[in-house]
Amino acid sequence: MKDLKASDKLCFVNFIFKNGCTDSVAVAETPKNLWQEFESELFRDGKVHRNDILTFNSIDGSVYVDLSTVAKIEISDKDKGPLVLVNSQLNDEIDKKERIRWKKLI
Repeated sequence: MKDLKASDKLCFVNFIFKNGCTDSVAVAETPKNLWQEFESELFRDGKVHRNDILTFNSIDGSVYVDLSTVAKIEISDKDKGPLVLVNSQLNDEIDKKERIRWKKLI
């Protein structure tokens, strides 16, 4: 893990898990470089490795994610976790692109 500087740009790796929960990890990396790192881990030997453990460094330390539990990975400049998928009118945020309703837990 490298030391974080004030000039470093942060991006967030947002995970949507198959059980409906989400989590977000802050990374001091550009989205393009981070996607390249993920692609090198996910698409090895001409095969897609979906049931592997994805490992990468965040600003807090190493991250290990079991890809068999992940429905979607998104890299953005917005922290979208922790959230829970809900089906009610109490939703605080609506992701119109995906038509998913979210409610913040914190």
